[in-house]
Amino acid sequence: MSLEKDLKSLDSILLHLDKEDITLDKSLELFKDGIALTKKCITFLNEKKGELKVLNDELKELEVEIEEE
Repeated sequence: MSLEKDLKSLDSILLHLDKEDITLDKSLELFKDGIALTKKCITFLNEKKGELKVLNDELKELEVEIEEE
C-alpha cells in the first residue's frame, strides 16, 4: 500500500469517528486501525528521510569533488 492510500484511509477513519451514531466498539476498532496506519506512515516517512540523507550526503561529496578539480 502506498503512503497516499494510507493517508486516505486515515482520513476515512476520521470521518467515521466524527459520526455521532457510531458505537463504542466500532470507535475503538477504527481508533486501533488509525494507530496502526499512523505507525506505518511514520515508519515509511522515516525510511524515506534516511534515503534522502544518504542522497544528500552523496551530493555534497560530488560538490566537493567538483570544487577540487
